[in-house]
Amino acid sequence: MIYPLTKVLIKIFVKGFYRNHAGSLLFFFVGIFSYCFFIQVLNQTHLEPADRIVQNLLFVLTLLSSPPLVAIVFIVWIGFTIKSYRYIAAELMLPANQFLFYSGTALKRQELFKSWFVVQTLISIPLIIFGLFALTVGAIYHQFTTAFVIVLFVILLNCLTSVFLTVRFYTHIESFQQSTFGKITQHWQKPFFSLFIYHIIDRPLALTLTKVLSFASIFSIVYLLQTNTNITFFGGFIALFISVAHAFLVFESARFEREQLVFIKNFPWSKSRIYINWLSTLALILLPESVWILFYFNWTGLALVLFCIGICSFLRSCLYRNQLNMKKFLYSVFWVFTFSFIGLLFNLLLIMMLLAIASSWILFSRFYYRTDWNGIILKS
Repeated sequence: MIYPLTKVLIKIFVKGFYRNHAGSLLFFFVGIFSYCFFIQVLNQTHLEPADRIVQNLLFVLTLLSSPPLVAIVFIVWIGFTIKSYRYIAAELMLPANQFLFYSGTALKRQELFKSWFVVQTLISIPLIIFGLFALTVGAIYHQFTTAFVIVLFVILLNCLTSVFLTVRFYTHIESFQQSTFGKITQHWQKPFFSLFIYHIIDRPLALTLTKVLSFASIFSIVYLLQTNTNITFFGGFIALFISVAHAFLVFESARFEREQLVFIKNFPWSKSRIYINWLSTLALILLPESVWILFYFNWTGLALVLFCIGICSFLRSCLYRNQLNMKKFLYSVFWVFTFSFIGLLFNLLLIMMLLAIASSWILFSRFYYRTDWNGIILKS
C-alpha cells in the first residue's frame, strides 16, 4: 500500500534529487555502460565473439572476483547514499517543507519507515540497476556470492537511511521542547538586551569558539608585543583583534533579530532605545575581555573597551545596509580592520573610537526601518 505521504515524498525529494544531479548521474551511466557494451578491443580479429563479450564485461567480472575492488565500490555507494541523505535533510529544513514533519509523525513509525524506504529505493535506482546487472553477470559466470552481497548491501544502505530519516522526523519534533537551560531560566526576567545572550548560552558552541579565539589572540599579542612601549598601539591592536574575533557573533545577533525579533519594530520604542539595547548586548558579550583590558591597561582600558564596542556596533549596523549578506559583511570586516590598523599606527585611538560609535549610529538610524526583514525571510 502506497500512503499519500509516500507520493508527496516522491514528488518532493525523488524528483528533486534527480533534477539536481541529472548531469552527474547521466555521466556515470554513459561511462559505465559505454565501457561495458561499446568499447572495442584493439586488433580483436584474433578473439572469438564470446571472448569479446568477456572483454567488455571485464570490469564487472574483475569486481566480482576482487574483494578490494568491491570495497572501493561500496565506499563510493556509501558516499552516494550520504549525499542523498544530506540532500533530503537540507530540503526538509526549508520552510515550504516543514508541514511534512507533522504529516509524517501522524503515521506509525513502521509506516513512516516504509515511505522513506520507497523514497530511498527510488533514489538508489542507479545502484540497484548496477547491482542487478552484476547479479546477472555473476549468475552467467558462476560468481553468485559477490553479486548477491552487492545487492544485499544496496538494500542495507536503503534500510539504514530510512531508519535515520524516520528518527530525524521524531527528533526534530522533540527538538522544539524546552532545553535544560531554558527550563532553569524560564521564570527569570529577560530584558530585551539579554535575549541574544540567553540564545547563545543555550547554544554555546559559537560562543565558546569565539571566546577561545578572542583570548588566544590576546595572549598571542601580549607575548609578541609585550616589549612595545607604545601603549596606544599595543592596546588598540588587542582591542581590534578582539572585535574581529567577535564578528561571527555580531552576524549571528543580526540573524537572531531578523528571525526571532521581527515584532520589535511594532513596539512604540524609539530608534535610540533599540540602539542602546543592542549596545548593551554587545557590552555583555565583550564583558570577559573588557574586565581583562581594564585590569591590564587601567584608565586607558576604558577607551579600549569603548573602541571594541564601537567596532562591533559599526559592523552590526553595516548588516542593516547589507541585509545579512555574508560576503559583503566579510568585506566590511576587512576594511574596518585595515583602516583601524592604519589609524592605530598614527596613535588615533580616541578618534577611531568616536568615529566607530558615530558611524554605527548613523548607519543604524538611516537603515533600521528601511530594512525589509519580511522580504529577506521570504527569499531565504
